[in-house]
Amino acid sequence: MKTLLQINTNVGWNATGRIAEEIGRAAIDSGWRSYIAYGRDMDGSSLSASQLLKVGNRLDTYSHGLLTRMFDRHGLGSSKATKDLIRRIDVINPDVIHLHNIHGYYLNYVELFAYLARTNKPVVWTLHDCWPFTGHCAYFSLAQCDRWKTGCHSCPLKKAYPGSLMSDNSAANYELKKKTFTSLPNLHIVAVSERLSEVLRESFLNQFPIYTILNSVTIPRLHISKAKKPTVLAVASNWEFRKGLQYIIALRKLLPENVSIRVIGLNRSQIASLPEGCEGLPRINEREKLLKEFASASVFINPSLAETLSMVNIEALSCGTPLVAFDSGGMRETVNERSGIVVPTRNIEAMAEAIKTILAHPERFSSRECIRLATEKFSDKQLLGMYMQLYESLLPGMPLPVENITSTTSR
Repeated sequence: MKTLLQINTNVGWNATGRIAEEIGRAAIDSGWRSYIAYGRDMDGSSLSASQLLKVGNRLDTYSHGLLTRMFDRHGLGSSKATKDLIRRIDVINPDVIHLHNIHGYYLNYVELFAYLARTNKPVVWTLHDCWPFTGHCAYFSLAQCDRWKTGCHSCPLKKAYPGSLMSDNSAANYELKKKTFTSLPNLHIVAVSERLSEVLRESFLNQFPIYTILNSVTIPRLHISKAKKPTVLAVASNWEFRKGLQYIIALRKLLPENVSIRVIGLNRSQIASLPEGCEGLPRINEREKLLKEFASASVFINPSLAETLSMVNIEALSCGTPLVAFDSGGMRETVNERSGIVVPTRNIEAMAEAIKTILAHPERFSSRECIRLATEKFSDKQLLGMYMQLYESLLPGMPLPVENITSTTSR
């Protein structure tokens, strides 16, 4: 039986963990054996259909975090945990190894890539952010920085994830990543948006095949029942700075009083900071409950300052809810003229006007159109099938060249 091994920070939780889980399920349905190695215990691991490999422990994560905070050497801790994982990979002997996020305080990327180079197994690497080709940050657009094109140094985002409080080793990190990540003879890069594909073609990873396979969603079968009161919804698994909670707070003053704002995924202090007219809720882990939240909202908003695509946008569409988003990263790829409006990043006045436009024209921004776009462009059956096709093309003796594999394009 053909065997797939995926490696990601977590499994079954947040965007990347759920994507890894769905790919694993698609592989099993296609007759593969599926394993997922992961670094952090999250809410979804107990429900995984794949066989799981836990990497490291809590103490290892803390020590890796300390290395990052003090010396800006993220991805260079966890040596023993990585060697332990390599021994288990040898036993599994996968036919294809699929990397997702290898950052997150659980892996040593130099150890891992040295092993991958020795085995010469086909490696698929789905990039969900920009960390693999920068000297430090995961989202260079937060600082409008383009040093990653030629060589990072003096990082303006040193304190952003994975934050360093002391050293700036962005120059050395960049050179080490470039040397390490370009060492594999059989590497295939997948970008989750057309925008990220364009960026990758300007990075040091441009020597490898680059495919675009958009993030996918299972289209839910829901009875769409909108709340009687106009409701604006925002959702994130972690409302860090780049997610834009500050803009939602400012938005409250620009919307009519009869429009309620509901924010999901907040911690206690964030909930306490919300102004009157904004309702804050902690993260909702039950998928069915979260889907009902998407379906009942009048408008979904995404004020994130940096995204590669945005799973929450796609989920909102799949539940029949139009969206308003800042024009960051691949956000524009998640809407058309009948399903939402993209506004200039950080322009909260434009976001408020776009919300009012959608509320005033429900016949134009209909639930039917939102679901149609999600089904045609982001259906899991279509996009997960592309991964299966890619895997098959990489196996020895397969006649299908990888150049024949196509992906969806922006509509």
